[in-house]
Amino acid sequence: MAPAPGRRGFRGKSVLVNGLRILHLAGLVAVGAALLGAQAAPGAPALALLVVPGALIVALDWWANPAYAFQLKGLGMAVKLALVVWMALDEEHRLVLFWAILALSSALAHAPGRIRGYSPWRSRRDPG
Repeated sequence: MAPAPGRRGFRGKSVLVNGLRILHLAGLVAVGAALLGAQAAPGAPALALLVVPGALIVALDWWANPAYAFQLKGLGMAVKLALVVWMALDEEHRLVLFWAILALSSALAHAPGRIRGYSPWRSRRDPG
């Protein structure tokens, strides 16, 4: 199946993104467990498992859809990244920030395409 107009893709992209998402979620579980009081600290492997696949997913989404950064899904990602930086720097609010990021991620991931693809600058849904 060819990508929609204005979008790019390649054979196996969805399988790759799903695999990256699985790795990203495994890292999220490890980091979340540590924040919630698990005995072991998340450590570099868990953080890498969270960050590297997540960054690759964003890069693939942006490459496939250049309008990504101007849609709610891209803007939401920018907000999530800002919250992650805040969470890393602010130990006192770390747990509440973790839950805020998780809630925002879930809301964005499960929002209808017309919401995720909405562009506030154009007051309409961008293709893709």
